Amino acid sequence: ESLQTLASVRALDRLEPSDLVELTQQAQATQPFLAGFLVVDAEGRVVVSSGAADARPAPSIATAAAFQAAMKAREPQVDGPREGALGAPRTATIVVPATGLRGQATGAVVAEIDLDKLSGFLDVTATHEGITLSVISADRELLASTSPSGPMVGRMLGSARDSADLIRPRDGVGE
Repeated sequence: ESLQTLASVRALDRLEPSDLVELTQQAQATQPFLAGFLVVDAEGRVVVSSGAADARPAPSIATAAAFQAAMKAREPQVDGPREGALGAPRTATIVVPATGLRGQATGAVVAEIDLDKLSGFLDVTATHEGITLSVISADRELLASTSPSGPMVGRMLGSARDSADLIRPRDGVGE
């Protein structure tokens, strides 16, 4: 919701790195696995980033499937895993397109989630003994998990039939 609000401002080119750094710090207070934010133009070039000013230049995300889908559908999209533009080795990205007054896509706000930090966050989440928390992609790749499944992170689960028991969609949430 915060990303949609930010994308709806229509003045993404006026955002400064300090704005995104502040937004990142606020989000990391409760979601420490958030790597940061990017604002990209309609071609996927990074316009502003929450990354350090002396960091390597952020690459274009124009070829990312989520960016392409978000710009086409003008709806938020999620993608991953991929190397993060902000330096995290494995990230999931949330791409929220911004539109102009005539409804044309003008750019996007991108949030990067560090999947390794997400696994660490899941490890300290209180659960009952013997419960494993996992985040699994639509392609059945284990993106993040608590320690018992840690070695499986980044690997594909078995057949769709095997993973169907693990992924039971319920109102957009797998349980």
